[in-house]
Amino acid sequence: RDLHSFPTRRSSDLIAANGALYVTLADNVWAIEARTGSLIWHFYRPAPGNHAVNRGVGISRDRVFWGTADSHVVCLDIHNGKKLWDVAVGDVTFGEAITMAPLVVRNHVIVGSSGDGADVPGFATALDPSNGRVQWRWDAVPKPGQPGSETWPSGRVGQDIMAHGGGNPPMTPTYDPILNLLYIGTGSPRPTMAGNARPGANLYTSSIVAINPDSGKMAWYFQASPHDTHGWGATD
Repeated sequence: RDLHSFPTRRSSDLIAANGALYVTLADNVWAIEARTGSLIWHFYRPAPGNHAVNRGVGISRDRVFWGTADSHVVCLDIHNGKKLWDVAVGDVTFGEAITMAPLVVRNHVIVGSSGDGADVPGFATALDPSNGRVQWRWDAVPKPGQPGSETWPSGRVGQDIMAHGGGNPPMTPTYDPILNLLYIGTGSPRPTMAGNARPGANLYTSSIVAINPDSGKMAWYFQASPHDTHGWGATD
């Protein structure tokens, strides 16, 4: 299959490494010789989710990491495109997907969820690059009783609203190696326009959060749009 097989699907940003270019769609990864444009290898995996966007791969040493429309992370051998592991980090039945290009920080593969349109709470997670084991998960909407939950409605109604709270971080984080912090932008709360259903600031949606990549613990946050009712997420 070539790049023209799926004209309605958006392709990724190009990533260059070791004399090759890597490009993706929601269901394909290609490695292309940078000097000549010849194909090195091609990996195809069906994309059963509803997301046609994919923003690329992450690369570390001899491995390529790719997020999928059904919320998996796939690890490929950089030399031949063979699958080394495939791990689910979300649930496609809830509309969750991984569209970002994974970020590799030392021994962590960092990805974040997409799926605001499906009214699900967002998350970021770290995987072990050797085997795909989940190392930690950070939730963009806190669980009842956790810090930040007081900025959402309380009681059973509040729990239901938080369970659909949004805040998905679909863009690749930025890493500061000096401070050892990830900077992650989160999306808008849900329902976005009907703010009367969710009184409060609705942390940690529409925010920039700083997270330690080794522990998954949040160091600080800045909420750019408290109680966002305009779709002003901090993801662009």
